[in-house]
Amino acid sequence: MGRRAALSLDWILSLVCALGAQAAMQEDGLNPPAPKGAAPAETLDGDGPAAPPRGDAAAALGVVPAPKQVTLEQGVFELDEFAALLVSDAAAPSIRAAARVVQLGVRERFGLDLPIIRIADERKQQPRKCIWVIDPQVLRPDPKRPGERITAPAKLRPHSPENTIGVRGLRFTDEMVVEGYFIRVDPIAVVIHGATEAGSYWGAQTLLQLIRPPRRGSLFRRGRGPTIPCLWMADWPSNRDRIVPPELKVPAEPDAAEEFLKLAARYKLNGIPKGSVPPDDAVRERLRHISGYHPVPCMEKFVPLPGAPPLARLAREAAAEGRTRLALAAFAEAAWGPPDPEPGLFQQRFAQESGEKPPVPPPAAK
Repeated sequence: MGRRAALSLDWILSLVCALGAQAAMQEDGLNPPAPKGAAPAETLDGDGPAAPPRGDAAAALGVVPAPKQVTLEQGVFELDEFAALLVSDAAAPSIRAAARVVQLGVRERFGLDLPIIRIADERKQQPRKCIWVIDPQVLRPDPKRPGERITAPAKLRPHSPENTIGVRGLRFTDEMVVEGYFIRVDPIAVVIHGATEAGSYWGAQTLLQLIRPPRRGSLFRRGRGPTIPCLWMADWPSNRDRIVPPELKVPAEPDAAEEFLKLAARYKLNGIPKGSVPPDDAVRERLRHISGYHPVPCMEKFVPLPGAPPLARLAREAAAEGRTRLALAAFAEAAWGPPDPEPGLFQQRFAQESGEKPPVPPPAAK
């Protein structure tokens, strides 16, 4: 009787441990190994790490606007006491500003202070897990050969030792050379590599959306800080002009105006029509100050998007209802570029990104 009870207890403990491990994998964004005979997932170029289709990966990540190419991998990068933001010794002010955006975003959301250190200082300190914001100057053509262009094969390849982010062999496609960026995340390092300073800034905004909240410990798994899923990402806008639509006016109160500008930058909108900014001096002064960290300048006029994307219509409807964040996100998704998701699917992803509940569909007529 005692032996049977001991075996039953062992079986229960094994089952609980297995369920705990599976839950931990799901929280990390991982999946159990595929069964034998299962077809491998599609990859970015037919080889290398498996990549789910863009829609599935974007839905799993909850990033708005959805990135163009994503390869999800196993593991996470944890923001703990060893994590820090790293910039080059001669980083441009805009690159330091991109690192500062990540620092402020993590502090505001999780109460963590990530130091910003230079490469020279990092070598003098204890080993760190770094989030490296790379200066795009390392990818610019040699001034001695002004005719040389920064080009890459039409199809991007997954991360490999030959084209690791930050290594000299990395190149951007023609679509990426204005505002595109790469992000590489593994358990010990994160790299944001923009083709330009604007690309580095948009990469920083994407990274903030990728961070998952901390996990409390339990009997079967340890607690941990905020995490970023391991992945490889390439992203770029399809439209140069992504100006906030005139239906969305900047609020006439300084704090609300600042939050409006932060949301526009978060969703990678790059301009506000001058007619949308209230004449109040306090609001204009606040916008001038915050634009040092969130470069969304005032533009002379609004540039409409080509065609009539359904998400632009959703943005106008949300603006009329006073749902400013949804309106900015929907318009940004349409402006960042195709393929745009169906509005209902987009609202589900927006709910995941923002924490807002998706709208309840009206009951079907009997």
